[in-house]
Amino acid sequence: MPLSGKHDIWKGLLRRTLRLGRWGAVLCVTLMSGVMSVALAWVLMHVSPFSEAGSGLMLSLVIPLFIAGPFSWGLLTLLEETEASRNELEELATRDGLTRLFNRRYFMTVLERELSRAVRYAEPLSLLIFDVDDFKLVNDRHGHAAGDQVLEEIARMCAALLRQHDVLARYGGEEFVLLLPRTGEAGAEQVAEKLQAAISALLVDLRRPQKRIGVTVSIGISTLRPEEDGDRMEMLLARADDALYHAKMLGKNRWHVQ
Repeated sequence: MPLSGKHDIWKGLLRRTLRLGRWGAVLCVTLMSGVMSVALAWVLMHVSPFSEAGSGLMLSLVIPLFIAGPFSWGLLTLLEETEASRNELEELATRDGLTRLFNRRYFMTVLERELSRAVRYAEPLSLLIFDVDDFKLVNDRHGHAAGDQVLEEIARMCAALLRQHDVLARYGGEEFVLLLPRTGEAGAEQVAEKLQAAISALLVDLRRPQKRIGVTVSIGISTLRPEEDGDRMEMLLARADDALYHAKMLGKNRWHVQ
């Protein structure tokens, strides 16, 4: 079996074990150890020519029953800490530090995969790029901490409005990107309308200075055109970016399809 296959099996066993909870896993390991020890002792006692040593053999083989509990408790503690550290590293590698959305690198990986799948199965796919209008003014008037707070609030609101399989990421600075699998142009326009309306109605309570401010976003939309794009994600991104530019030129606080 390839090493990757063995690694996947080990990860699956580890996660199933951890889902039992520490007490459940310890009990399971202890019971298995006891059954295996007794079974092995019984077999050896019946095949060994030294039957007078049978009781001693039984005792020595049942000993694992008593050490299995403490040993498995310590082992599971170590495994839980290892799994927690792995999850934390995975979170750092795929999430944006400020908004907790996916970061650009992870988004590009997902986009490549979803684009390939959409082309293969002839499914629709749409992409939205949007950014905060006049974001520099927010930073200049209220400070960069206020600008960060605006981005956090927008990220939180957008994430709450989307479907579970939609992929929202911080693309860079005040710019966000949203991938809509199995969604055509009409559906993407509906999502853009919903996001724009929700953000326009949002009032951010700034911590410093203590005041409420509103912001708007401009949104660029592109939908997969297999006959033109093939499976080249740069084409999909370029058209969405161009649509965003046109939305800005048309007056901001609107969406545009390219």
